[in-house]
Amino acid sequence: MHQLQIPQHLIQMIHSYFQRRTITMKTQTIEYSKNLSKGCPQGSPLSPLLWNILINKLLDTFSSPNASIYAYADDLTVICSATNIEDLHVALTDSLNFINSFSNDNQLKINFSKTKILNFHKLSFLIQ
Repeated sequence: MHQLQIPQHLIQMIHSYFQRRTITMKTQTIEYSKNLSKGCPQGSPLSPLLWNILINKLLDTFSSPNASIYAYADDLTVICSATNIEDLHVALTDSLNFINSFSNDNQLKINFSKTKILNFHKLSFLIQ
């Protein structure tokens, strides 16, 4: 946030937004509370802005001649292009490794069950 020149008092306010949070579950007979130390409160109007600040860091630091990363809401799309399968494999592997490393560094979890690969290629026809 310092790189975006956000004033220190706003950074402190945002930081306090994540402090002393609890979640409480109540039933007819029991009430259970737990302190929360990770994550951004869902449904908060500040959550999308904080996500955009974080994911923009990933988009700005990624560089590849054969791959691009695009973000929409909380989803990422990796587009790779190459003239042969080996270069395509390298581009895709490097991109996914970069995203995985960024995620680990920022304590984000990737939902691998939502990860898909879609292959487009040119068709060659020999007309006789």
